Amino acid sequence: ASIQSNLNARVVNKGLEFYFSHKNLNGKNLKWETTFNITFPKNVLTKFPDLEKSTYSNTYVIGKSTNIRRLYHYEGINPTTGLYTFSDTNNDGLINSKDRTIIKEMKTYWFGGIGNQLQFKNWSLDFLFQITKQQQSNLFAYEGYLGSMGNKSVAFLNYWTPTNIEATIQKPSAGYSASAAAANAAFIQSDASVMNTYTVRLSNASLGYSISKGFLGVDDARIYLQGQNLLLLSNYKGIDPEFSLAGYTGPMTVLSMGVNLKF
Repeated sequence: ASIQSNLNARVVNKGLEFYFSHKNLNGKNLKWETTFNITFPKNVLTKFPDLEKSTYSNTYVIGKSTNIRRLYHYEGINPTTGLYTFSDTNNDGLINSKDRTIIKEMKTYWFGGIGNQLQFKNWSLDFLFQITKQQQSNLFAYEGYLGSMGNKSVAFLNYWTPTNIEATIQKPSAGYSASAAAANAAFIQSDASVMNTYTVRLSNASLGYSISKGFLGVDDARIYLQGQNLLLLSNYKGIDPEFSLAGYTGPMTVLSMGVNLKF
């Protein structure tokens, strides 16, 4: 009775990737090598016949990524009502889907890593930094509104009151204010819920010491201390830019130590 087929569209996925390695020091007792890689991915919809007439007209845009969001333009909090306000782009006196004219591509601009391997006599130290720039939804897209049941980020403490009209969060509502609920629903679908994020993460680090051959009858031995997800520097509004679902914690810091013995 029906058949599932591909859309008559064209999507282009391409990118550039660069890798660099350099031995900074290569002495007898001290060695140091640095590696660097970076990738620039690109995803573009280049063809979609009659897109404007199709059911995908609000999902895709020619020349943009296939992962986009159509959003309201957020204008701030009304100092009198304490509610979020948005641009009425078609000047019809209503805020509805026709006013969602801001298009944001939810994408990664670039990502990469910087690694270092150092060795001094019997000591070794390895560590890797991950770097990325991406456009993504922030905590305002996931955490609901102030008044709903559940924990919130500390950002929600700066909410509107008659004495705090410069707040960043509208006045609290438990849901029985239709105007507050509507304003919050639009806020979640506005450009205030999307941001460019820059992230530097100390992803892995390892410190080890190799014991000289023959010690206590061991052919080879190494003591090590390892760590994962040790440091995160980011402008992201939320717990973790790689794990942004509300109600869940981000990746944990993990420390481990051990001994490798070879007889």
